Amino acid sequence: MKYRDWTASPQDFEALARLNTMQYPDAPLTAGGVARDWGFVDPRRPTLIRFVVQDGSEVALVETYPRTGGVFLLELIAPAQALAQYGPELLNQARQWARTHGAERWELSLRRSDERTTWLQGQGFRLLSRSTEWSFQPAPAPSIPEGIILTPVRDDLFLQEDLHTLLNAAREEALLTPFTPEEFTAEVLNLGVYRPELLWLAQTPAGDPVGCACLHVWDAGQHGEFSWVHVVPSWRRKGVGAALLGQVSQESNLPHVSVNLPEPHRHLHGLLQTAGFRQQGEWLTAELKLT
Repeated sequence: MKYRDWTASPQDFEALARLNTMQYPDAPLTAGGVARDWGFVDPRRPTLIRFVVQDGSEVALVETYPRTGGVFLLELIAPAQALAQYGPELLNQARQWARTHGAERWELSLRRSDERTTWLQGQGFRLLSRSTEWSFQPAPAPSIPEGIILTPVRDDLFLQEDLHTLLNAAREEALLTPFTPEEFTAEVLNLGVYRPELLWLAQTPAGDPVGCACLHVWDAGQHGEFSWVHVVPSWRRKGVGAALLGQVSQESNLPHVSVNLPEPHRHLHGLLQTAGFRQQGEWLTAELKLT
């Protein structure tokens, strides 16, 4: 078994895109998209990406890096028939690397139907419900509430600042630290680079922002996923959220638009149904303590 570590070469970009697309065919990646996204990664962040190479081709990979505190993200991709062959040694090597960089716990996200779930449990991972997955079913968009105007943010600096303010209010409600200007650019504006017209605001006629929706389009342009939807408390339960979700989904003209709704927000199922979404599955977090 041969291994090769990431060097940010064109070969690496192609291999990562190909293997990720194999694992997640509804969110295909391209080598060009991987290269662009890699340009946004902080060069100071320690990252391990290790490929298994067989007959000159990359057939599996492990990826891990720090997210927050001692929690490290983990990704492990291998064909079903090869997971038992490559998986244990890849995990072992990644575990040693992660521990030397201060990892206390791994987290890997996957669908409940993913063939890796049983194998990961056999390796000691604990599976936790994370979110339900909803897909947009094309239909007439919900009506826009009276006194509300929906508008795309695009490259308007004033609208971008309004979006930044709304998202920080959302993060405060979720007990998350606010986006710094640099984080807002990296995690919101840069994620919208493929389709910047899919970052939207809801405003009053006076221009006061009361809601927002951010649709992140994967680089192959086949799948959009809502990363943020927020409505200020005084405008909730008035149809603003459903109007934003439905309008942006329709405007995207994508074959697949989805929302992953975290478990603590199950009370929003009705909102998603009103906006034209139907539940399709469930996402899990596979967790493993490393200390």
